[in-house]
Amino acid sequence: MIWVRPDLGALFAGLAFEDFLALGQQTVKRSAGGARHTCSFERGGQRFFVKTHAGVGWGEIAKNWLSGKRAIVDARPEARALERCAALGIPAPRLAAWGVEGANPAARLSFVVTEELADAERLSAWLRARPRPSFALRRALAGRLGRLVGRLHAAHLAHQDLYLDHVFLRTYGADGFELFLLDLHRALPSSERRQRWRVKDLAALFGSARALGATRTDALRFLLAYAGATGLGGRERTLWRRCARRAR
Repeated sequence: MIWVRPDLGALFAGLAFEDFLALGQQTVKRSAGGARHTCSFERGGQRFFVKTHAGVGWGEIAKNWLSGKRAIVDARPEARALERCAALGIPAPRLAAWGVEGANPAARLSFVVTEELADAERLSAWLRARPRPSFALRRALAGRLGRLVGRLHAAHLAHQDLYLDHVFLRTYGADGFELFLLDLHRALPSSERRQRWRVKDLAALFGSARALGATRTDALRFLLAYAGATGLGGRERTLWRRCARRAR
């Protein structure tokens, strides 16, 4: 099965499943076990990224099941998450194409193609290069990030890998900037009644931000913006305490 965004049909016309897997021209990232491989390529004057998923094997699936996690066996969760983000206006890379082949979950092959986020960089790298951002910029970043993550959770999506490395920033003008969520390959729909997935996302984000110098004041600004975006309000004090404990 192959899906291509209608406006890009002519650009990828005639490509078979194997052709999509071979699109990568320059390796960008490879997972520790080698199951996921991300490459960049150009086509028709546009720049894209293709992430391919190889079979993870029954051992990896069993390990996830035994630890109470859902095994990620193909690119379907990322494609669905990107589609949902696009429908709700949550900033993320635009999905260009995706495909899955094989009934056996342990040996399934799949891919997802996204458009490049031009002139954007990882927020973590940007902050490392600017260890002392201005007060106004810190306040704006914390608030904007809180609203972004709040909108994701309000849509009942759990990122499940939510570190600052997976937030990208694009700057423009003197003080303008945009934030985007990336690496949604683990993202899954989650029940509003269960807080565990929300705690995991927020604790991962807090921990990675604190390692880059985030303060309690930054965290408070984030949480206020997050609560406003989710509609949770102040009744979620227990949630905040659980996030702080897990981040520590």
